Amino acid sequence: MEPRTPERQNARTPERQNCRPVLLVEDDGPSQAYASNVLKRLGLVDVATNGAEAIEALSRTDYALVIMDCLLPVMDGVEATKRIRAGTTNARNSSIPIIAYTAHVLPEHLNACLLSGMNDCITKPSSLATFTAIVEKWLPPL
Repeated sequence: MEPRTPERQNARTPERQNCRPVLLVEDDGPSQAYASNVLKRLGLVDVATNGAEAIEALSRTDYALVIMDCLLPVMDGVEATKRIRAGTTNARNSSIPIIAYTAHVLPEHLNACLLSGMNDCITKPSSLATFTAIVEKWLPPL
């Protein structure tokens, strides 16, 4: 199955006009809506629904960072991250910041995300302040 092109939700704020977009990889509708609405406040966001689409998008676009669900159809976020970090994909930047976006809060689940090469974790549900703080921590400076 050919990966679909991520949906671009352009809502760049004036101060982020020249910034690279963020790639949100989330298949759950409510979680996708929440995260994309928060990210729209920060700038441009593209949305993919599985790890294979994320890898394809990363081969075409230079993103500022990736926010990736861990449990996804087709290819999960942990496997996609491992492949990106190993350099076995056509991703333009194998060291791009990748933030786990997960409902799993047990230490072993969060540790698996970090061991796969993810840089940080946002747990679901998260407050607007927490979500924004973690994203802004990893966004390149303006």
